[in-house]
This record gives sequence, structure tokens and C-alpha cells, in this order.
Amino acid sequence: MQKQRGFSFLLMLAGILLIRCANPGSPEGGSKDILPPRLMEAEPPNYTIHFQSKKIILSFDEFVQLKDQTNQIIISPPVLPNTDFKLRGKSIVIELSDPLLPNTTYTINFGGSILDLTENNPARNFKYVFSTGTFIDSLSLNGKIINAFDLSPEKNVYAMLYMNNNDTVPFDSLPFKVRPYYITKTDESGEFHFTNLSDKPLLLFALKDQNGNSIYDLPNERIAFYDSLVRGSYIPVAVTDTAKKDTSRVDTLARADSTRKSPEPVTPAYTMRMFAEKDTVLRLMKKETIRDGQLAFYFSTSLRDAQFIPLKVDTAIPLEEYSAQKDTVFLWLTRQQQDTLRFRVVNNGIVIDTSEFAPLPVRKKTKRDEVTPRIAVNSNVTGGTLNHFHNNPVLTASYPLERADFSSVLLISDKDTSKVNLSFRDSIHRKIEVHHTWKDEKKYKLLIPDSVFFSYTGLTNDTLYFSFKTLAASDYGSLVINVNPATKSSNYLLQLVNEKDLVFSEKSIKEPGKIQFTYITPGTYRVKVILDNNSNGKWDAGIFAKRIQPEQVFYFSGKIEVRANWDVEENWDF
Repeated sequence: MQKQRGFSFLLMLAGILLIRCANPGSPEGGSKDILPPRLMEAEPPNYTIHFQSKKIILSFDEFVQLKDQTNQIIISPPVLPNTDFKLRGKSIVIELSDPLLPNTTYTINFGGSILDLTENNPARNFKYVFSTGTFIDSLSLNGKIINAFDLSPEKNVYAMLYMNNNDTVPFDSLPFKVRPYYITKTDESGEFHFTNLSDKPLLLFALKDQNGNSIYDLPNERIAFYDSLVRGSYIPVAVTDTAKKDTSRVDTLARADSTRKSPEPVTPAYTMRMFAEKDTVLRLMKKETIRDGQLAFYFSTSLRDAQFIPLKVDTAIPLEEYSAQKDTVFLWLTRQQQDTLRFRVVNNGIVIDTSEFAPLPVRKKTKRDEVTPRIAVNSNVTGGTLNHFHNNPVLTASYPLERADFSSVLLISDKDTSKVNLSFRDSIHRKIEVHHTWKDEKKYKLLIPDSVFFSYTGLTNDTLYFSFKTLAASDYGSLVINVNPATKSSNYLLQLVNEKDLVFSEKSIKEPGKIQFTYITPGTYRVKVILDNNSNGKWDAGIFAKRIQPEQVFYFSGKIEVRANWDVEENWDF
């Protein structure tokens, strides 16, 4: 009986082992797969000439997947819109349904779309190249795209090359009308690389494509362009052969492998600055009711001499508030309106639009609605510290004020209470500046009693307190820049900016000299210069149709650490 039980136990154990062996899975332990899929065979072979096939089969050493094909896979020239990519086990099958151009080198760049099935390791920048002619074009072109305003790299934007082979569209107008002949994408560092180019003059252009058609046809699409025509050049490439079989095709498989490396990093030959062209056609882009008594108009560009004319006789003339760029206008109603409002929008004597605003929908009242709304007030003093060497406190009311009893406002410092001088800073009476002879190292409290401010619609304020302090001069630092512009007598804007590129202070300069920034809050800063070509006191974008590049921007090399009670002096040739 014991022998029978022992035999049954052995049979059960053997069955378990057989089941485990028959069940495929990842072996326990061992190192994680970090290798990308590797091309084993291509049919037709990569870099084939006299190409006539309608199907391409790429076979890898493991099961693969395709991800984000639309954004990752780029075909140059992009004349194969109906190309179909399918997975078949360890292979990718490419079916070409469109006729190919004669004597043309094609490149299919898969970007990071090919990944292995288990660990998602990408075969980065894998390319399949073929030619319908007698040779493979072998020239290359490298470049970099940066933001024109802050010089940061522009990643995932299209770099494009145009060939002068269109009889109906002028060469300089090709980006507006046709797709490029060659196309690629920038990497994380903003760099782009073209390979397999023909030896012809090319127009170099870049586009942040918003609608996926590879044509510059939307006003909000950002662009960059090179001033003159470019040409590819021969860049030698060292090939690392990782194919271990089919030695008759070592060169073909090696060139197709993602382990192909350059002998050393290639310096970008062409740098372009990306920008959004200023929209010169004035259009009303959007309108909305922000809240009771406040309407908003958003325009495509700045207004010149605007009017918002009510089309109902019982509508009060609204108060107009403009954004800094004068492309957004807020209308403040001076009395409550219960019915639909209509305005005629006029700019420089030309009617732009007739706008209608329906009353806000009536909602069920809650306990919150039983509380009378009050005027809210904000202050420009951040962090509780006022840099009184540069600024006064400025208060901003949530509604335009019809009147205000400034005589009731008090300033408290230590045990002293005094009147304070206030004045409106804007035409609609929302911004109020507080004037006082501020003293170093003092604590202040501004007291605004209840019902000092009155809006046009009868709202008032609660009692408000604003507390802040001032520091001593020794708590701030200073910076002196000895500037030496390369182009004399040009107009420059010299800016001291923080790490978020927000301007702390700005100076206008024309000649070499010493520029001083005083009473700087301690911190890390950068110094920036804008070449103000048109002397309008601001940075301007370019205009592609007129071949006007964006105004140049320069940064002082490295960051500047400003410390309390410390003077920093730097020399800068730009």
C-alpha cells in the first residue's frame, strides 16, 4: 500500500513538472532585456537600387510592435500617403500603393515607433532606404532649431527641405503651397539630421505643424527659415556591424541597424530661430461673458482706434480695459442689464463685427446667493516684502470704481497711524497706487475700512488689511555690466531676468558703456539683450514672406548670483 502511494506521488510530481515545462513564460531570474529589436533581414535589402517592389518585409530578431506611427514614421520625399504598415510576427510588412517617382532616393525613418513586445525597448531612428534610380543619394545636412525669444531648443518640430522642381509655385512660396521634398523631426536637443540627400540647392524651413498637412497654412503655426539656399555635404559614417549571419549582405544590414554610429558628434551646420508670425489681419477670434457686468473680446492682433458702440438706446456706454498688447478688450457695464446686449465693433473706422451677448442663464438660488457680493482687492506686494526702492504698493479692485473715499484709508506703522496718499493709475479706476515716504526696515499695515470703494453697480468692499515690510539697502545687491555691442549705434534692450525669464529691470542702450542695476532682490539672474531693430522698445517676430528674421536675442554666458550687500561687475561683448 505504501509502495502504491509512493508511485502515485511520483506520477503527480512528474505531471506538475510536465505542465510547467509546457507553459511558456519568462524564466525566473536573469537580467532584464534592455536591447532594442535588431534587424535580421530585409526584403528587398536595405539600400536597394532599381527598386520596383510594392512590398517591403523587415524581419527582426524578436517580436515587435509599432506605436505612434502618425508622429514617428516619416517618409522622404513625402509622396506616399497611402503607405500601409502591418505587423506579422517578428516582421513589419510595408505595402506601397502609390507609384514611385523615377530616379529618386526614398527614406522611411521609423523614429521611435519600433519596440520589442516584452520590454518596449525602442529601435531608435531605424531607417529603410531605397532608390528607384541607379544610385543612393548620400549627402547629409545637420542643424538645430531654437526658440527665437529665449534660445531654448525646439523639440519635435519638423525640419523641411524644398527642391526647386515646381513649375507653378515660386521657390520662396513653396512652404505655403506644397509639402516638402525632404522632412525630418528635431530631437530633445532641437537638433535635426537629414541623410540621403541629392546634390541640389534646397530651401530650409521649419514648422510646428498644427493640422498635420506639412504646409504652412495656419496663422498660429510657428516657423523658422534659413536666409539662403543650402546644400547637403558628405559626412563620413563609421558603421558598427551587429549582423552575425548572411555575410553576403554585411554592408546592407549594418547600415540599416539602429547601432550605426558617427565617429564623433556632428556640429549642427545650420541654426534657425523659431517664432510665430504676428498676425496682421485683424479678426475677432472669440467673445464671452466672463461674469455679470464683464464682457471680453479677443482679437488676432492689436487694435488701433477701437470703438464698441451699443446698438440699443437703453444700453449704457461701457468702460473699456485693454490688455498690454491691445489684442484683448474687457467691457465693464456701468449698470445691470437684463436683456440681450448688442455691440458694433469698429477699428480705425472699419466695422469688424457685430456682437451679441445673451443674459447669463438664471440658476436656482442658494444660500451663497443670499450674501451680497463685495468688491475684492488684490495687492502687487508678493511674499510680504515691498522693494520700496523700486515700487509703491498697487491695489487692484475686482470691479471699476465709480467713487472712492481715499481719506478714510489709514497707514499703520508701529504705534503711528497716518493718512496716506492714494491715486488711480488707470482710466477705469481699478488700479490704485499707494504713495508714501517709505522707511527702511519698517512694518506697515494698510487699513481700508468697510464701504470705502463703490462700483458702478452699487457694490462695496469689506474692511481690508494689507500687511508688508521694507528692508534695508544692505539687504539688496547690485550688478554692473560693462557692455560692448558688436554693432555700434544700434538700439538694444538690456534686461535683467530671473530664472523664469521674467524681467526684473530693463535698460535701453546704444553705445558701449557701464550699465548698473541697483537694489536687486538676492537670487539667481540672467542678463539678456534684444537687438531692437525698429526701436519700438520690444522684441518683434519675423515675417517669412518678406524674409525678415525675428529680432536677435543674446544671453550673457552663465547665471549671475546676486547676494545681499554685494556688488557684482561683469564685462560683456555681444
